[in-house]
Amino acid sequence: TTTATDAAGNTSPASTAVSFVVDTVAPGAPAIVSITDDVAPGTGTLGSGSSTNDPRPQLTGTAEAGSTVTIYDNGIAIVTAVVGSKGSWSFTPSVNLSEGSHQLTVRATDVAGNTGPASPVFTVTVDVTAPQTPSGFIINDDTGVLKGAIGAGQFTDASEPRLTGRGEPGSTITVYDNGVVIGTTTVLPNGTWSITPTSPLAEGAHSITLRETDAAGNQSGLSQPINFTVDLTPPDMPVATLNSAGTQITGTAEPGSKIDNTTNAGLQTGAATADSNGNYVVNLNPAQTNGEIISVVASDAAGNQSSPALVNAADITPPAAPGNLVVAEDGASVSGTAEPNS
Repeated sequence: TTTATDAAGNTSPASTAVSFVVDTVAPGAPAIVSITDDVAPGTGTLGSGSSTNDPRPQLTGTAEAGSTVTIYDNGIAIVTAVVGSKGSWSFTPSVNLSEGSHQLTVRATDVAGNTGPASPVFTVTVDVTAPQTPSGFIINDDTGVLKGAIGAGQFTDASEPRLTGRGEPGSTITVYDNGVVIGTTTVLPNGTWSITPTSPLAEGAHSITLRETDAAGNQSGLSQPINFTVDLTPPDMPVATLNSAGTQITGTAEPGSKIDNTTNAGLQTGAATADSNGNYVVNLNPAQTNGEIISVVASDAAGNQSSPALVNAADITPPAAPGNLVVAEDGASVSGTAEPNS
């Protein structure tokens, strides 16, 4: 309170009391707790070190109640906000943050004007650029007789083909089959990825497409499809007839199937492809004229193989002359070598 005394010594009544607090203690360091991304598809709360496709993410944090926080982006003050009575604050930028890394810090200044230390750095990377649309990926058939890349329009006996490709490290590859998600995988630091469907593909037509989503939530366009057919059913056993000269096998099999012939000695004697009506002709080289058993197998475009049809070649080849003949001393017997079972 105060009083006034005039020159004659008269003193006034005391003034109304004025109360105040001397505060020389700076607030403690505030904190940026999280940022909130509300730009689809990757919305939600993010921690320090995250990436976001939201150029205006909401920042929330804590500080001394009633103080004013100053928010710094890469060391430059960009805005102030008043801390609520419960010690929390939030801020949403009024202009877009630039693409790239942002080192965010906060300082609190109390009502007495004391400014405290900076908060720990909260790092966020703004990324609003979508990844490139996936291309050049490969669908691999690792099973059965026919292995390798499955091309557009081809058949395969692989119900769980392995997909491989390249992308932006850390991004997510989503695989669609006929428009339905069948698996996701993360691109490795070296830019490669690999995935096998979570469930076997059913027999029939399939159309595989891909989409890439980066760590910030930006999505690429949908890739061009690779269309192929899964065929797990082997052809029926072919019908096979060997001519009397042992030079030709004719018969019927699944149209378009490949016909292979192998003797019981493991000799490949010829091959052919069944025509659109299923008819085929295999010319044998060499001719089979010595009682051979020939296995005839049909393989379809997917690599499935039929059970073998067995045909017996006639034995019209005379045995070779006996050799290594030895006559016993008494002349009663002769020993030597000849064709087995002759």
